[in-house]
Amino acid sequence: MTTGAIHADYNDYIGLRGGMPTSVRLDPAVDARLESLARITGRSKAFYLRELIEQGLDDLEDAYLGAAALEAHR
Repeated sequence: MTTGAIHADYNDYIGLRGGMPTSVRLDPAVDARLESLARITGRSKAFYLRELIEQGLDDLEDAYLGAAALEAHR
């Protein structure tokens, strides 16, 4: 197996699949809750952050892009 193939397999395993690393500062209480959830379930904090973003992005797009489209139409 080549180094490239190893990296591709690892990226799929950890969920990157070519994604861009991003950094966010969390309130300590939120970070503690996320850390606890990850520890109890055996998943990573990154897994749950991706889930939250993917699930919440549709709602954010509807709210903000819909409002912008409505404003542009006026």
